[in-house]
Amino acid sequence: MKNTFLIITALLLLTPLFSQTWHAQMCRGGERGLLLLKGQTLKLIMTDQTQSYTYDQLLVNPVRDLYTYSCLVNAVLTDQSLIILDNKLSKIKSINLQNLGILRPRHVALEGVHYAWVYDAFENKVFRIDVGLEAVSQSMALNCLCDKVREMIFHNNKLFFACKKGIFSLDNLQNFKLEHRGEVEDFDFLGKRMIILVDNQVLEGTQLLKQGKVIKELSGTIDGKILLSDKRKKCFLLEPLLSE
Repeated sequence: MKNTFLIITALLLLTPLFSQTWHAQMCRGGERGLLLLKGQTLKLIMTDQTQSYTYDQLLVNPVRDLYTYSCLVNAVLTDQSLIILDNKLSKIKSINLQNLGILRPRHVALEGVHYAWVYDAFENKVFRIDVGLEAVSQSMALNCLCDKVREMIFHNNKLFFACKKGIFSLDNLQNFKLEHRGEVEDFDFLGKRMIILVDNQVLEGTQLLKQGKVIKELSGTIDGKILLSDKRKKCFLLEPLLSE
């Protein structure tokens, strides 16, 4: 009887951990919810309500990146298009990137609801796209800074991107700044903190938050927790246990 009680207690304690794991080949957290890609299905799960939404249009081209702006506006980057969706995954825009001269799109970052940054690996450039006009409003070559962008995030009115040399930022006056020196695999922000992934270790500065051989990337934050992705196509939450 005592052993049975201990087993039930253990299962109850572990249930919240299992409930915070999702199977998907790509995921992105955005404060209010979680954007998931599984197969050819795109799903948005809202954390502050019980509703979820599914993108019902077949994604024909390979998806390269997902991005969410507080889940109010969501972006799907494919080999040929930038698809902008609202907070119910209804399509706002589908922009043909080939027509804008972006031949090998690999990363996207939303600047609010009106602009999107896209990285073109073919030219090693970042492009700022006016979503409403479906036109490029700005482009910057990265040849002097980066050989290849690994991640790109818009945060605190700056575009941040990681490459072999470190993490750089680009402000609205087109000034570049080295924010973190040294090679990283991925990075994200938890409030004002920069969280980085190096050698399968999740770090804030030099403080170790999580370590594991299967950690593949950082995928945003949800409700003050860090969303991680692993090589087994699972997304799970990490409680950072840090004070602001």
